[in-house]
Amino acid sequence: MTRYLSPPFKIEAATIILMGPPHWLGRFALGGGGGGGGGGFRFGRVVILDPQGGLQDSHGRGISYLNPNRLPTLLHSPNDLMGGVQERRALISVVQQLLGSGVGSVSLCRLEDLASELFTYGGCGTFFSERHYCRIRRLRFDDFPQVAAIIRRGEEEKYLLPRNEPEVMALLIGGYGAFIDGQHLAGVCSLLTEPYRKDRAGEIVSLYALTRFKGEGIGGQLIQRIGQDVAGSKLRYLFACTRRKRVVGFFARHGFHETHTQNITDAKWRHYDAKRKDALHVMKLDLEV
Repeated sequence: MTRYLSPPFKIEAATIILMGPPHWLGRFALGGGGGGGGGGFRFGRVVILDPQGGLQDSHGRGISYLNPNRLPTLLHSPNDLMGGVQERRALISVVQQLLGSGVGSVSLCRLEDLASELFTYGGCGTFFSERHYCRIRRLRFDDFPQVAAIIRRGEEEKYLLPRNEPEVMALLIGGYGAFIDGQHLAGVCSLLTEPYRKDRAGEIVSLYALTRFKGEGIGGQLIQRIGQDVAGSKLRYLFACTRRKRVVGFFARHGFHETHTQNITDAKWRHYDAKRKDALHVMKLDLEV
């Protein structure tokens, strides 16, 4: 038998945790729990605890992030969700009501996954934001803790090469961040130009988007922003190096072409391991016509 906590308890000023049957959660949402009603409260984030955890697709795979624009569709056609369609439908309705009442974001997860959902970048449930809005901006010094955490995540998933703290700090200088709803760091990348100033080249490094937000075009938006910023600059070309075929395809879709290692600046290969160099794919984007 599942026990529900009533009334909800609060762990910090901007976050409230709810656990209860959908009809009870619905009354909370309709009563202005997000701040849109007469309660006078505005919660930045609501976490709904449910024994089944986050949403799943028709193959039983967890849905880590859901674009809020899909919520109306799921409410009317929820048959691709597993684990009790009607109960899931009721929870989806509650999420939609909370977002509509002014809550910044909603997470749906199990009690045992709460710590991971709240305090890690990967999360363990389904995350919904108030609006599907991704803003790309230059990274600042005060972004360092978030950037370091997301870089470490990329290293753990073997997408990024290990970097020490000074190297991560250096990424901030030419770094860009993708922020969902203006606050959730979803992806990063950096443009290195100083080592290649003589050859007027720029290298795109540490391009990584959180698994939770993959499929939302985060990487593409980061590349587009860099392209906008270097347009009209003195740079002759951009390049990126990878060992992954999938990443080769990603850069190709954004105008890059594969080239030989000798066709980019020699400065890249100083003190570079020869075997590692031979395993790389070099993607290049010419900026000068």
